[in-house]
Amino acid sequence: MATFWEIKTEVFNLMDANSDSWTYSPLVWPMINNVGDMICKWVVTSILDEKTYTAGDLWFLYDESFFDIVKPMSLTEALDVGDTVAKFDTTNYLSSWYVMIGWDKIPYTGKTSTEIQGLTVVKTSHLVGDTVEQLYLLPSNITQPFTVFHIDKDVEREIPAIDERYSREYNTGYSVVNASGVNLLRVVWYTQGKILMKYYKQWTDLSDDTDVCILPDRYPLSVLATIVAGTLLYMTEEVDNGATKLKIGYNNLNDMYKFFASRVKKSKNTIKAQQYDYRSILWWNTLYGKRSRFTTN
Repeated sequence: MATFWEIKTEVFNLMDANSDSWTYSPLVWPMINNVGDMICKWVVTSILDEKTYTAGDLWFLYDESFFDIVKPMSLTEALDVGDTVAKFDTTNYLSSWYVMIGWDKIPYTGKTSTEIQGLTVVKTSHLVGDTVEQLYLLPSNITQPFTVFHIDKDVEREIPAIDERYSREYNTGYSVVNASGVNLLRVVWYTQGKILMKYYKQWTDLSDDTDVCILPDRYPLSVLATIVAGTLLYMTEEVDNGATKLKIGYNNLNDMYKFFASRVKKSKNTIKAQQYDYRSILWWNTLYGKRSRFTTN
């Protein structure tokens, strides 16, 4: 790994420029973060020939988050459009967030032991006895989930992804629902225990000189700094020098993507790990328009 200061220093060294250069200095900081973000989104397109470099897997982006399951409850009074209070046993419900009743995803701002308050978006009427589900906040650094488990009494089971656009005829699973631009986790039919979501995290922008780049090993310098330096040179009329640096950077990127993909394959062959359920990734990308590194014929 490398710090932001080390990456910037390498960029200026590769360009044979001073760090106070009027030409390059204002561009280096945002360019490092822009290129780093592209690398961590699995697909990078060369500005030289539009060749695409695609990652097989990037294990250094793995992260995980736990959610305590809140048991679904039933409305004790009918709920109508425009109501600001929903009445039910709110034990263990979050003090403010979102609930789901039928297809209604409803934000609320407070609660007592018998009701949630401050409802602002009730789109349809709901009857006494209708189920109220707690929705959960996704991690702020998530790009997409790849595996979700239910954990109860030390028993861990993988649960499937649900695509709610097409059918609600399912027994158990999880889905990511959207309410007013907010992505929320929904867990269906589990009433106790915890949910463990394993996911890919985003690139983390660098701002302070001591910030550490998320790319491991030598790659912040050999890949990120080299592509940034080449891009800046190429864009500022040093085309030949820039192209040379870019070719080196893209080759290093290709080697990096291959290395991490081969590590995953080797690990699976060695320990015979259970194959990931890629349906959740494909479903996520289809629903939210993100480009997946997995393709189907």
